Order: sequence, then structure tokens, then C-alpha cells
Amino acid sequence: MLKKTPTRFVRWVVTVVVVGTLAIATTATVAALYHRFQHNRLINSDTYKAQYGKWEVVSLPKDVDANIIHSIVLPTGKVLLIAGSGNDHHNSDKAVYNSLIFDPETRTAKRIDTPVDLFCSDHAYLADGTVLIAGGTGSYEVLPDNLTHAGGYLTIRNEDPDHPGFVPKGTTFTGKDSGKVYR
Repeated sequence: MLKKTPTRFVRWVVTVVVVGTLAIATTATVAALYHRFQHNRLINSDTYKAQYGKWEVVSLPKDVDANIIHSIVLPTGKVLLIAGSGNDHHNSDKAVYNSLIFDPETRTAKRIDTPVDLFCSDHAYLADGTVLIAGGTGSYEVLPDNLTHAGGYLTIRNEDPDHPGFVPKGTTFTGKDSGKVYR
């Protein structure tokens, strides 16, 4: 015959386990908050900012706000912000392309002439310090009204390092999971 465990003892064990778990969780939370406080204090110190700079979210005035996709710190300390069409085919159709120069000192921004859609472009600094901007959006694919889902993406991998792979026009592919055939 089994002996009954005293109810008082079980309550004591449960209480110790619950209090211990809460103490551990509270200690971890306090430690995380203290670490965050110390981290924020460090990165906001003048010494740290002088050595490493500082990132921050910038709100632009409504008259120059745009869907910025790319930014470039210029040698002047100002920042070139590129939106292009802002990923909006209506802007692209009207040739409305936005780029801004933001001055972190004065917290002001002004629009600059942008002759082409630089949405999704990239940049590189040339040896003389000039910024080369390449790429952008040439056109937007507008899906037919009866098409509710685009096809997605397809990855073709050539795993033979000694021979290039060629995929002739008209090649068909069968989806591994769906069994659907794509050309």
C-alpha cells in the first residue's frame, strides 16, 4: 500500500518551484532591461557618437515625403535619398520620380531632378569620390485582370562547376511539390 504524500509538503514544493521560476524570469528580465539601458546610454554618449556616428529614424516633411528605397551618404555629409517611382506604376506611367537631398544638420530635405526611375537601383563610390548609380525599374508588369496570383519564382541550379548550363527557350519544368508544369 502506498503512503499518501502530505498535502502541505506538495503545496510547499509547488510554491518553491513557482517562486523560483518567477525569480529566475524576473532576474533575466531585469538583467535584459539593465543591459538595454546601459547599451542605450553608451550609444547615445557623445564619445561613442563622435567615434562611430549614430543611426536614427528621420521623419521627412509631408511636402517631400516619399517611399525611399535607397540612401547614400555623400562626401558633404548630406544624404541622397532615392525613391524613384516609389514602386508605384502610376508614378512610373506619369514619369514622376523622386529623389531628395537630406541635410542632417538642418533636418531639411529638398527634391532634386530625377530623370529616370531609380527605384531598386544600386550605387558605388568611384575612385575619385563620385557616386555611380546603376539600375532601377525599367517597367512594371501589370497582370491581366483574370490573373489573381503571379507564378512566383523558379530556381534553376547548375551543380556542375566544369560545364555551364543552358536552358533552351520552351523548356518545361514540373513543380516538385505541386506537379504543375511551367514553360
